[in-house]
Amino acid sequence: MGAAGRKKLRRGFATGACAAAAATAAWRLLAGRRPGKSLTLVFPDGKRRRLPLAGMELARNEARAWVCKEAGDDPDVTNGIVIRARVRCRRPGAPAAPEDFVLPCGSGEIVLRAGRGVGRVTRPGLEVPPGKWAINPVPRQMLVANLAAAGFGRRPAGILVEISADGGEEIGKRTLNPVLGVVGGISILGTSGIVVPYSHAAYLATIKVLLRGVAAAGGTTVVLATGGRTHKAAVRDFPALPATAFIRIGDFIAESLELAAGMGIRRVIVACMAGKLYKYAQGFPYTHAHTVSLTCDDLVRVVAGQGGSGEVLARCAASRSVREALGYLPPPLRTRVLAVVGRRAAAQISRWFAPGRGEVRLYSPAGELQAAWPLAAEEEP
Repeated sequence: MGAAGRKKLRRGFATGACAAAAATAAWRLLAGRRPGKSLTLVFPDGKRRRLPLAGMELARNEARAWVCKEAGDDPDVTNGIVIRARVRCRRPGAPAAPEDFVLPCGSGEIVLRAGRGVGRVTRPGLEVPPGKWAINPVPRQMLVANLAAAGFGRRPAGILVEISADGGEEIGKRTLNPVLGVVGGISILGTSGIVVPYSHAAYLATIKVLLRGVAAAGGTTVVLATGGRTHKAAVRDFPALPATAFIRIGDFIAESLELAAGMGIRRVIVACMAGKLYKYAQGFPYTHAHTVSLTCDDLVRVVAGQGGSGEVLARCAASRSVREALGYLPPPLRTRVLAVVGRRAAAQISRWFAPGRGEVRLYSPAGELQAAWPLAAEEEP
């Protein structure tokens, strides 16, 4: 089917956007400004989008609102889940529970808490520290930004916002949360607030179209970024390249590299984080977490080869993610271990990309460049 006949997949909204919408609607209701059937929300890209509200109610001292998550055409396990927010006033500066987030908002203060169906982090290695509710940084930022846009924080005041998810306990068991150490429910996620439909065929078709466009324009270099944060960091680091040279490939590393080589691209820059780097080093051509059964066994061997102590090796062996394992390594040891993994990843990428020119760049979750390795590097023995 040609591009003209291919159905355009509908986008949806992440749980983080739903939580921000529900919290903002509930606070407006509590403040005497009842929302309509939908709410305009500010997203991290600065754009405003409307989310439908499923319902709201006002009690004596609190307000509640809820949103039914619509994931578009993405086969998301949380599609249809109801995300609820309960908001009530509290005294600014009053003690909060250790697992809560205390978020400044203008002159006001928000205490963010999870209710039933939202999990709690129990292991290191995630974007939320152990002991805290599984509500990621961008959803927290969206919640603060939209409450501020609605008027909260213009004067000193405090509110408690509690986010819950209907059936989240059971749905969370069908995600990677139990493996990653998130217990009790789902995580409130999203780096853009938007759910991009994850059709393998459509995703690969899009990558192919973008690569063809670069080649048709005479471009010989592309940056293949695994996600939004690595994409943003790479754009910052390579200002001389045109915007079309930066392509988000998600988990499709091998096929993207082979497509690029077949279209005459001579140089690739792969921008990734530690988990993807390790998977490349292991030789996985497709890296989605639900497909790749990954252990840290090989990483433990690398750590041992670089002089890791028995205690460090035991912690790495018990880790549920590469990010967690790396967190147990002292900085000098982590640098040596990443150097081995990075060289192996570069060697594997060179096998998928026949021209063998370019580099693989490792970024932190905050977008900081941690290391880079040239392609066609020799694999460690």
